[in-house]
This record gives sequence, C-alpha cells and structure tokens, in this order.
Amino acid sequence: MSRKTKYKLRKLHTVLVRDIFNSRYIVRNTLVLMILATICGITATAANSASDRKKNSVEAETVSDSYIIMAAEDEILDPESISVLRTEFTEPDMDKAAVNVQSVTMSDMPDAAYDFVTDADSLNIRAKADPESEILGRLMKDAVGNVQGEDGEWTLISSGEISGYVKTEYILTGENAAERLEDCKKNLAVVTASEVNVRAEASTDSDILLLAKQGDTFVIDDTFSGSGWNRIRLADGAYAYISSEYIRIQAGYEEAVSIDSINALQKAKEAAADKLELEEEKKDAKEKSEEKDQQSDDKKNEQKKDDKSSTKNSDKKDEKNSTQNSDKKTEQNAASDKKTEQADNSDTKDNETPAKDNQVTTSTTSRGGFGLSDEDITLLACIVYAESGSESYEGQLAVANVVLNRLQSGRWGSTVSDVIYAPSQFTAVNTNAFTKAMANGPSGTSLSAAQAAAAGTNNIGGFMSFRPVKNAKTDSYSSYTIIGNHCFF
Repeated sequence: MSRKTKYKLRKLHTVLVRDIFNSRYIVRNTLVLMILATICGITATAANSASDRKKNSVEAETVSDSYIIMAAEDEILDPESISVLRTEFTEPDMDKAAVNVQSVTMSDMPDAAYDFVTDADSLNIRAKADPESEILGRLMKDAVGNVQGEDGEWTLISSGEISGYVKTEYILTGENAAERLEDCKKNLAVVTASEVNVRAEASTDSDILLLAKQGDTFVIDDTFSGSGWNRIRLADGAYAYISSEYIRIQAGYEEAVSIDSINALQKAKEAAADKLELEEEKKDAKEKSEEKDQQSDDKKNEQKKDDKSSTKNSDKKDEKNSTQNSDKKTEQNAASDKKTEQADNSDTKDNETPAKDNQVTTSTTSRGGFGLSDEDITLLACIVYAESGSESYEGQLAVANVVLNRLQSGRWGSTVSDVIYAPSQFTAVNTNAFTKAMANGPSGTSLSAAQAAAAGTNNIGGFMSFRPVKNAKTDSYSSYTIIGNHCFF
C-alpha cells in the first residue's frame, strides 16, 4: 500500500471518530440513519408498486384481447375464461351453483391467422373421422379456425380450444376462406357488470334464463332493434336478451363451442326453470291455504246463522220436503215417458258428432326437395324428436313439414337453423330431449321423417303451426287438421 493511500485512510479514520461515531453526536446520527432508512423504504415500495401496475396492465390487456369460454361443472374458471352462470345483479337472487357455460370464443387475431370458415348452419366436431364418433363441439355458421390435416372426406381442424374432425364439404379453405373472412366478423356482447340477468324476452318482467358473469361473451343478433336491449345467441344456438346497459360491443371472430358448454347451459336453464316452478308452487300453495282459511271462516258464520233459524224454519222445511217429493215423482214419470220415446226413435237417431266446418283432411303429396345438407337434416330431425318423439311416423313427418313450410315462407329466416332457433317459436330447443338428440343423434323414426320431408314428402299442406289437441282453439283457426295428439293449422 502506498504512503498516499495510507495517509488518506488515516484521515478518514480521524473524521469518522471525531464527527460520526463520537458519543456527543449520537442523537443527530440516529436521526440521520432513520431518515436514510425511511427514504430507502419508500423507494423500494414505489418500485414494487410500479412493477405490480405493469403486471396488472399486461394481464388486463391479455383478457381484453382474447376471451376463452370454458365449460365444466363445478369448476372455477381462470380470468381468461368466460362463462360461469350464477344469479343476482339488481334483480331477485337465484341459486349460485357454479355452472360454466361457453357462449363463443372471441378473438382479435388478424384474418391471416385463420385458414378455414364454416359454411354450414351448424357443424359438429367429432373425435374421429367417423360420423358415429363422439361429438366434441360445434361450429356455427361463419365460425373460424385452422386446418391441421386431412383424412379422406374429413378435415382435422382446431378452433378455440377444440380440435377434431369435420366434414370437408362444410368448410371453406384456401382462397375461398380468405375472401370470406372479412365478412365473418361479428358484433359481440361482452358483459361489463359483475353479474347480469339473461332473459327470455326483452323485458324485466320476462323469465330469467340464466345469469352471465363479467367478461362473458355472446354473439349479437344485429337484426333485432329494441331500445335498451340486445338479442344474443347462447351456446346451444337459442336466442335470449340482455340489457344494453351492462355490456360493451366489440367486433371479433367466433370459434368453436364445446359440447360440455352446451350441456352445462341446458342444466343452467333447467335449474332456473325448476326454481321458477318451485316459486309458483309456493305461491299457489299460499293462495290455496288463504282460500281454505276463508272458506272455513265462511262456513262457521253460515253455521251460526243456521242454528239461529233452524227452529223458525222447521215447519217450512216439512212443507218443502212434501212438495219436493211430489215434484220428484212427477219428474220420474216424465223421465220414463222420455225414455220410452227415445227407445222408439233409436233406429233413426244419429249418434255421430259432425265434424266442424273448418276441419280438413290432408293427403300426402310430393313437392320439390329442399336440398338440405346432412347437418341441416340432422338438426331438423332433432327438433322433430324433441317436439314429437312420442308420436307416430306420420305425426313426426307433419312436424318436419311445419319447419320446412316456415323455411319456404322466409318469415322466420332463410336457413333451417334460423327457423328452429327463432325466438319464442320451437320451445323444445330449450329441453333436455333436444340437447341429448344434438349430442347423441335423433331417433331413427325422427331422422326418417326429416329425410322424407326434406325430399319433398308433405302430409299437412301449407300449415305452419301446431299445438297439442287439448290446447288447440279450433274455432279461431281458418282451417286445421289433427294428426295423432297434435292439431296443425
């Protein structure tokens, strides 16, 4: 060590002993140390806070860029997932059993990121290149994804988080897909409130179908124009309504929906329906109890009046009984004479009830086929099964023709899917029977009826509505016919 360095060290030692570690300055030195420690602490806290804000910003950006909806019972989804159905917002509570339901996958990826577009109204994704294999999910019309490979008439695709096989003829690829992609962008409703009711109609008085959670995403039906409401499409293809106040609208692409999501949605709807039914039963029971109590009170009051007047009316009662007995004998004699007269006229009496003037008998005719895809025929068969699975073949054929008559009219839409899922029309789309048929396939009778109707076999003429015979108001129909347990008009 050089002499110069040694000198500097001795000088530093002298300064430290004299000015820093001298006991005379202990209070000052303590305050200085506390101030330095406070400054260091504040600096460290600020650095950590800035780091957290940056992390949260990245996470928030990720969530807004891609919403993936998962579906599995009794599972809590991560922040990037969409769709736990619960209850409550600003309206009456419902059970809060966690039910995860996929609506759509929304992605802001560029057009070039996708290389196929769905060209069918509804296309099943299967586990194998086999029409009998398990259904993993479903693609709605204009849903997008990527091609992974080919296997004969099948294409291996991925869309959202689902990978599987689809029939090649029902998707567009290559240049056809590229030309179509820009038109496939949809307006999507993203829920901004913590929880909001999804209703059957555009009214707060309408039934609650389910509750959507913040971040849930649904395809908007742009053909609906209701003040303060948006019509949205659910995972099972049915339509419902949500208040415009609690959503933001964002453009994006629709990807595949899992079959688990569709099943979970159905369970959520059934749970909501069961709760409403239970509430109605409780209400009816309460009204009956109140009515019974009122009747009991009325009966007691009447009994008191009877007790007071029983003595006064005893003579009148005897006289009345005597008169009644005399009248009764007279009536019996008249009845006997009438019976004899009926017996004499039995040969000429007509016992058959004449048909009403507006009831018609339809015959089976043939018209031009509708050129439906296999997927459309399957969808048609599923609604036939859900609406009339217990009816004869003729009854199921009639229901299939109601759907096709509506399709031909154009009033309910231009595709089989539009007609079947039209709001408040075929209510069986919300039943478990329809969901199971879509997942596992319809019955053989329903499929045969759908195929025959699609080929042009018609047994109801132009009728476009039907209902159970017991609920039919035939006097109000211009014409109708009855097949099985249904009245078609």
